[in-house]
Amino acid sequence: MPMRRTVLFAMGAVLMLLGACQHDTTVATGHYSYCDSTACGLGMVSYEMDIEYPEPNTPAAKAMHDTLMVYLFGITPSQPWLVDAYSQEYRKRLEDELNESLEIELAGEEIESEYDLWRFRWERDMLLKKNYESRHVVSFQWNGFEFSGGVHGTYWTWYFLFDKQTGAPIGAKDLLVQDSMMLNDLDTLILKELPNSSEFTEWYDYWPEAVAHCDNMLVTDTGLFFYYNIYEIAPYSQGPTTVFINKDKLKPYLNNKSPLYKDWYSKQ
Repeated sequence: MPMRRTVLFAMGAVLMLLGACQHDTTVATGHYSYCDSTACGLGMVSYEMDIEYPEPNTPAAKAMHDTLMVYLFGITPSQPWLVDAYSQEYRKRLEDELNESLEIELAGEEIESEYDLWRFRWERDMLLKKNYESRHVVSFQWNGFEFSGGVHGTYWTWYFLFDKQTGAPIGAKDLLVQDSMMLNDLDTLILKELPNSSEFTEWYDYWPEAVAHCDNMLVTDTGLFFYYNIYEIAPYSQGPTTVFINKDKLKPYLNNKSPLYKDWYSKQ
């Protein structure tokens, strides 16, 4: 059965260059939506960003921005400071991917109603915002959802930690001491603290051998949470899990030259 397919594209955004405002730390706020078919029955993609960088007119802010854009969109556009530059390239790539996948999935299928299209529905949503800032570090939270057919979609939360002075991303290898015995001890501590997690139910709901330190870290003034998305240490039905380690317990495992160590234990 032939299908009539239309593409609707709407974008409302406040777009600005990094140096456009000396007093406003907001680099860019962007909203993007893409819908395939008049009823959005086949596919929709959206993102929302409300990004604030400390000291926006600096190389450090630019480094953070470039890192986040590559993580979110997987591309480096020719106009890196404009959110719509990312939007346009991202839109084109998604349209190409969606059109190709639908041509394959719909080949030979009998489409009699909008309900029949549900199993081919495709959706991706993303939200990025700053969630923490201290003297030496700043963190951004990325929430995402994706549905590509089947029973349910998948979702995730990821935290990006940066050095405020340099704009360099901070991962576990930068934050923690690189000593295998110490890291094994830390993994044991995380496993020990897992039952104290607000999401914990019973041990049979988890895969203990998968519980270990990771790059997905939610920093607070009193310690940090290791954040595990669905399927990382437990099945989908269990949902995400966070394990909190107090900064006093974490101190022996931290690299004493890391920016977070300076925040927690130094007056510098």
